[in-house]
Amino acid sequence: MKNYIKAMVTFVFLMAAAAVMPNTASAAELATPAGVHQTDADKNNVKIVWNAVPDADTYLWSWSADGVSGWSEGKYDYCFKPETIISQLSAGSTYYVRVKAADTSDYENYRFSDWSQPIQVATAPDAAQMGALTVADVSATSLTITWTPCPGATSYNVYDGTTKTLLGTVTNTTYVRNSLAPGNSYTIQVVPVRTTDAGYAAFDSYRILSNVYTKPNTPVKPSTANFGLTSIYYNINVAYFGATDPSKSANGYEIEVYTMKGNKKVFTATSSSNRFAVKRNTAYKYRCRFYTTYGNEKIYGDWSGYRYFVYQTVSGKKYSNRIKLSWKKVANAKNYTVSISTKEKGGYKKVKTLSSKSTSLTIRKCGKSKIKKNRTYYVKVVANLKDGKKSVKSDTYYVGKAY
Repeated sequence: MKNYIKAMVTFVFLMAAAAVMPNTASAAELATPAGVHQTDADKNNVKIVWNAVPDADTYLWSWSADGVSGWSEGKYDYCFKPETIISQLSAGSTYYVRVKAADTSDYENYRFSDWSQPIQVATAPDAAQMGALTVADVSATSLTITWTPCPGATSYNVYDGTTKTLLGTVTNTTYVRNSLAPGNSYTIQVVPVRTTDAGYAAFDSYRILSNVYTKPNTPVKPSTANFGLTSIYYNINVAYFGATDPSKSANGYEIEVYTMKGNKKVFTATSSSNRFAVKRNTAYKYRCRFYTTYGNEKIYGDWSGYRYFVYQTVSGKKYSNRIKLSWKKVANAKNYTVSISTKEKGGYKKVKTLSSKSTSLTIRKCGKSKIKKNRTYYVKVVANLKDGKKSVKSDTYYVGKAY
């Protein structure tokens, strides 16, 4: 509204001039102003322009709330150019304006045109009167923004608050922005608009909601290679768990531990609490899922398949020509495989696979060689497990030193 101050100065001048103008108006002799239309608006002012009328040196304008009665005709409503700013109006309101031309060059005989047909104009709604923008819903690719109605608004323009790009126009108080990137920040700007019958859209102020994040993508489903036992302490019956997200987008993990017998959950390991007190000779199965955070919410991925483990109780004694082993039964054991080696870390040779009912074995050979008196041997006992009808491998096994 750059001409507002200038127009007010003009009006004061006209007030003084009108006080000495004689009332000698004749019948309409000038052309009626045409092309009257609105070109600008803010919360309390509207600007209108029209086509210049030949021989006219002054224009009179008048406004009304309904276009029928209460016209604001008075000595201040003059202007010298075919444009004016009407001020001190209410925000978000509709008014009707009409214009007529005057020729005041002959002081004794003013000439006036007829009033133009009233046109509808509108002031801009005041965004301060509408509620703040709020997030009603959010997903990885969309944001739903809502607000309370702004008095006088007939629609709302929604913009990207950063680029100022118009995203869309709605007549209700909800906007859904789609096709967004997961885990990204966005700023939304909403401008209340009042539109006239002629299609002029009056707007001026806005509400803005900054740095609203979409949800991150759901974490990937772990493979059984992405998690497992990280530390095993047979002597104190303790195990530690860990997991690594291959996508590197998760904030943490959960590992659930179940007994295979009875399928009872006995422990949940997390990124910050992963120490599990193991019960001997009990077969366990465990699975993992990753999660990422959105505010106070955790977004979980799918559970992995299961892994399995058991801490076996095995005892033995070495004699000059044999090693005697015994162990306690493991629930859900399909059978037991016993191997022997002269090296702790490798070179194991299978001795025998025994049924799930077996609890002991005497070993007399290491491969093709007989057990020797002054030789050190390492014995491995593996409980091969069954999960329903499926045979599964344990992540743990017993290794003992015989010498």
